[in-house]
Amino acid sequence: IRHGAGYSIFEHRSHGLEQRLRLFVVPEAPVKVIHLRLENLWQRNRRLTATFYAEWVLGTFHEITHQYVIPEYDEQSEALLARNPYNEPYGGRVAFVAANESPHGLTADRTEFLGCQGTLSQPEALGRIGLANAIQAGLDPCAALQVHVELAPGEAKDIFFLLGQGSDHAEAISLARRYRDP
Repeated sequence: IRHGAGYSIFEHRSHGLEQRLRLFVVPEAPVKVIHLRLENLWQRNRRLTATFYAEWVLGTFHEITHQYVIPEYDEQSEALLARNPYNEPYGGRVAFVAANESPHGLTADRTEFLGCQGTLSQPEALGRIGLANAIQAGLDPCAALQVHVELAPGEAKDIFFLLGQGSDHAEAISLARRYRDP
């Protein structure tokens, strides 16, 4: 683990992959960037998925606000959005998760991702292929976005996940589009 002015880097090498995760916040926008760099150390092609997961709170406590969170998927920006119109001071704000790659799968259902007996350290969704693309209000809300990563021997790729918030729907989509480009 390394830290600097405004960023943290986590590095790991296992299963034939060099993995580097850099976290930072865009100084001029309410956007957190999760930069994942993967390098294939094996002499064969690799096909992987990278998955970002966040639990939407959009208020004080998940237990209180989860029933009011309304998720949405915007196909143009390929962003998973969420809002809580019942949070009086922030009801118009819209949170988002996006990636620099088109999503292979996504879900806004925490139970679908974690499973009935799953945990954050071992979510059931990562033990099967794909996500259900469940996007509807009334579920236990989360944001899970999964992208495919194909690596030739010795190849490295950068995946960027974004977590942010706009003052309204239009600004959230604008921010997701703007910062999708590495």
